[in-house]
Amino acid sequence: MVLINLSQLHPPAANDAIKLRIARAWNITVPGSERIVGLAFVATDNQGNAIHVQTNESDAEIFRDMVFEGALYLIAAFRLTRANVSHVAIQSDLIMWLTRRSVLHPIPDDLSPYPRHYFELYAEENFPQMANNNGFLAGTETKHN
Repeated sequence: MVLINLSQLHPPAANDAIKLRIARAWNITVPGSERIVGLAFVATDNQGNAIHVQTNESDAEIFRDMVFEGALYLIAAFRLTRANVSHVAIQSDLIMWLTRRSVLHPIPDDLSPYPRHYFELYAEENFPQMANNNGFLAGTETKHN
């Protein structure tokens, strides 16, 4: 069954499929080294919601050449789990895992309902708590006069 948006997903979601746009993708590396241990990306649905999507090290090569920022995909046969890994890019209870059985199929469809970028803005006083729990990626933007 093809789902319309991320709010319809519930674990394990192993038989679901969803259309998502890749907003940002990156290699997961071991801190302090250049060893790549996976692939991750932020994907958006047509309602403006986003989810952190990730592969493990052994499955990353399957998808690395298929993932293009800004492209729309039909994603199927994924796993949905609680966000229990570190450095999740979206503050959410769930993350999506691509496995060797997952399908990532590009769709030549209208991109306009799917945001190209996704940002979560937080008050600066929350940064120490977020940084100290090692759970979320956070960045800051500064203004120089």
